[in-house]
Amino acid sequence: MASNNGIPEKDFRFLKITVSEYFDARGLLVMLKVLFKDHVKESKLSGITKTIELLNALESSGAFSYQDLTLLHDAIKLTDEFSLETELKGKIPSFPLVDKQTPFTKFTAYRQKLLKFGHCLASNDVSKIDASCNTPLKNYTDSWAMIRDLEHKQVITPTKMADFIKELGRIDLKAAVSILNEGFTPECQKETEHSTNARPIYNLPESEYLQLLVNVSKRWQEFGKIHMLKVLLCDFNRIGITEIQKEDDVFNLFNLLRGSGKLSPSNIDVIAEAAFLCGVGPIEEIIKKKIPTYQYPASMDEVHKISKYRRNVIEFGFKVEETNLETILKLCGLSHIKETDKWRLILSLELNNKLTPKTKETFVKMLRENGMIAEVDALNTY
Repeated sequence: MASNNGIPEKDFRFLKITVSEYFDARGLLVMLKVLFKDHVKESKLSGITKTIELLNALESSGAFSYQDLTLLHDAIKLTDEFSLETELKGKIPSFPLVDKQTPFTKFTAYRQKLLKFGHCLASNDVSKIDASCNTPLKNYTDSWAMIRDLEHKQVITPTKMADFIKELGRIDLKAAVSILNEGFTPECQKETEHSTNARPIYNLPESEYLQLLVNVSKRWQEFGKIHMLKVLLCDFNRIGITEIQKEDDVFNLFNLLRGSGKLSPSNIDVIAEAAFLCGVGPIEEIIKKKIPTYQYPASMDEVHKISKYRRNVIEFGFKVEETNLETILKLCGLSHIKETDKWRLILSLELNNKLTPKTKETFVKMLRENGMIAEVDALNTY
């Protein structure tokens, strides 16, 4: 069965063949090796000679499956190969169209900048960098072969990027310097280091995956905090808030995540991060019984699937005074709603567009004018 971001399993093999033929015909395998370096071990990556081998390695690692094509969608956007999307849609009607507006989730900011860097270099630029970095010259065939080699020799790394950018400036490659400077920040370096030491790859069999969801949902149901979970799930715009509001069964809420492509046998991070944020401690034990190597979040710095805005909303839920709930509803023109549960209140505010990323500034101003300073600070935590 396909998810909203997947295809039927029977079409997946044909999709891999189509993608492989597309990139091989254009001689872009080395570019793909640069792109997917964070998803396939170098020892395996270096021996790959065809795109189909790379796709199979990504599938084996759990990063790519018929149920979740997000990696392919992000790759199409990042490489600007939208003609591949057209070809896939023509051959496989079930192939979901790429959403150009959604942010990248499978590639770090650092990796995205390396792709832009590779695309901006002319052959003369590659020759200049070769002369600057190598004695004797390597005579690279293209920018991708150069990036592969310089990453392997650790000339290009997050921690050495400042020195590399300085060298590009010395040889007057202004466009390349601009691209790499735009993405090279302490946050980018931190994100990349997290990716390099990412949670170990796994891909649960379907039966074990479903059993994990059953076990987690049962424990969560016993623990409570279901409305808090609903608030968290509003972070994913592919799930309608009305659908979230009407569900009171945790397993059914997880099914909404599965349908949106945010939860799969190879990616249960949203559940782990949600449990960490909600303080549902027993979930960690359940996950580690199924995936012993799983690295459960230990701090807020290790939460990456849930946006900063959503984390601010959760902080607001923790800090909002119960005595202020009625006042907030009145100020928002929602006095007809009688709500004493802070998380249900937040859901009502979101449903009525009173607290959203677009209206947050107005909402915060209203709180400040009414002396709710702790609530204001909570919404500006991250």
